[in-house]
Amino acid sequence: MFKLKHFRSGVLIAEHAFPNAVVDLGANLLLETMFRGAAQRNWYIGLINSGVVLNNADTMGSHAGWTELASYSEGARPQWIVNNPVATRRLVNAAPDAGIFHFPGAATLAGAFLTDDATKGGAAGVLFCTATVTSLSLTAGDAVTISYQLQVT
Repeated sequence: MFKLKHFRSGVLIAEHAFPNAVVDLGANLLLETMFRGAAQRNWYIGLINSGVVLNNADTMGSHAGWTELASYSEGARPQWIVNNPVATRRLVNAAPDAGIFHFPGAATLAGAFLTDDATKGGAAGVLFCTATVTSLSLTAGDAVTISYQLQVT
């Protein structure tokens, strides 16, 4: 689940929580890592700005139903750093609002994703999951924080 906070002029104006769907490659990687010993990876949060037709077959190199929102000021996708999952069956951000994005101009935010590539706008790496949120209209100077929680049920 992704959680988003929208700030305008330093004031929190909205909060949203939106569930994700793990794509096929992400699910296969999870199983491979947990049960076959593949190397652990770093993960990064990205934003979705348009299209928003998600598909389990989406990859970072091929996702015809959406485009990445990359017009934020930061030079790379922020890393998702997790806490210790001690008996909780879930992983959450080590810091509550670890992924922060600053917008120098107007933009529309329609979702988020998790990938193992930090390259803003990049098409390499593994896409783990995607999620949509009711479209948010951002204006110059807005900031958005995103946290992510992975829970096994």
